Amino acid sequence: MEVAGRSGSGRGAFGGDPEKAVADHFGTVYVQRNPDAQDGPEAFVGFVKYLRGEYPDLRLDIKRVIAEGDMIVTRSHLVLTAPHAPRH
Repeated sequence: MEVAGRSGSGRGAFGGDPEKAVADHFGTVYVQRNPDAQDGPEAFVGFVKYLRGEYPDLRLDIKRVIAEGDMIVTRSHLVLTAPHAPRH
């Protein structure tokens, strides 16, 4: 599943609409396991906007989703290409 492009619910958080993704898919508690990001839905939106600003060509591919009870875990591959970096 590619989140940077179209997903089942639209463009997705990393594809340009993190507020809609949070409203559609997040509960009131969001725990971020990335040490560079804070917990909480609002922090997630801010982190996505920061990443999209720094890396406009950002791409996030979800490789696996595991759900148990009220916990959802994703394994993903994030590609960050600096705007000035040559493309291959």
